[in-house]
Amino acid sequence: MNKIRPSFKKLLLYAIISLVVVETILFISFFSYFATFPWQAFTYAIVILPPVLIFILFIFSTRQYYYVIDKKNFMMKKFNKEFYFDYDNIIYIDQNRKNKNKAIAFFTPKNGVHYLTPDKDDILYQTLLKKCQNLISEQDFKIRFPNVKI
Repeated sequence: MNKIRPSFKKLLLYAIISLVVVETILFISFFSYFATFPWQAFTYAIVILPPVLIFILFIFSTRQYYYVIDKKNFMMKKFNKEFYFDYDNIIYIDQNRKNKNKAIAFFTPKNGVHYLTPDKDDILYQTLLKKCQNLISEQDFKIRFPNVKI
């Protein structure tokens, strides 16, 4: 059993992007509170609470988000949820990744498309390519599943 954690830099990037998006939405939504001086307690809460909550979520995600590779399947653990994927059920892996930092996309007929945050050394992607025996080509995938976008 190998426990593989997603890239710390990638998780940090997701946290920063989500912080910017949340703060922008809040700023636009509550612009009238920001335009008046002195600021009220509610305005300070809008500025301070989202970064604190996203920082706590980031800390939990670095601790509670990982992959476990077994012989016949791999498990993705996100907080309290565990998702199991058999290698035999994965029929397509997007191999057109520009670099090792791009998300790993794969398709199972039962559950559809899944996106995984890559690990630092790209071990998960290489393991999937090696252990998934039922992979089909991109052309066959587009023919069999024309409505699925990856």
